[in-house]
Amino acid sequence: GALMQSMAPFVSQNVGAGNEKRARSGMLCGQALGAGIGFFIMLAIFFFGDYLARLFTTDKAVIARAFEFLRGFSPEAIVTCILFSYLGYFNGHSKSLFVMVQGLLQTFLIRLPMSYLMSIRPEASHQDGFRRARRPLLHQRHRDQGWTHLLYSALLPAN
Repeated sequence: GALMQSMAPFVSQNVGAGNEKRARSGMLCGQALGAGIGFFIMLAIFFFGDYLARLFTTDKAVIARAFEFLRGFSPEAIVTCILFSYLGYFNGHSKSLFVMVQGLLQTFLIRLPMSYLMSIRPEASHQDGFRRARRPLLHQRHRDQGWTHLLYSALLPAN
């Protein structure tokens, strides 16, 4: 998000000044910087994602599932940085319709169908794992905070 939001004004200012070459090199520089940072994030998540999961739960089964998910998700840390630089570049060129259509297509043709397909697998248990991981944490933090306790209790049905 931040990479895209900073890329768009940079590109539009340079395009407005007639310096398309600088706008393009800025996009490539943003991609390289983002991919470099994303690479280190990917390595950290891929190899140490279980430590991240332990911040939210002590349930070993939930930690194991979260670590599996994070390992599979970790390459997206690089891809997202590259994609957001492109999207900022297009926004800077006043091609926001393309950016909107890309986002909608990605959501409705890839993310939602894949989420559904993954959820109907027999071994899928993300909802149970989410409830087990979040309920103790939320109740512990919000036990004596009035309406927030009621809100979280309503949002997370009993097991």
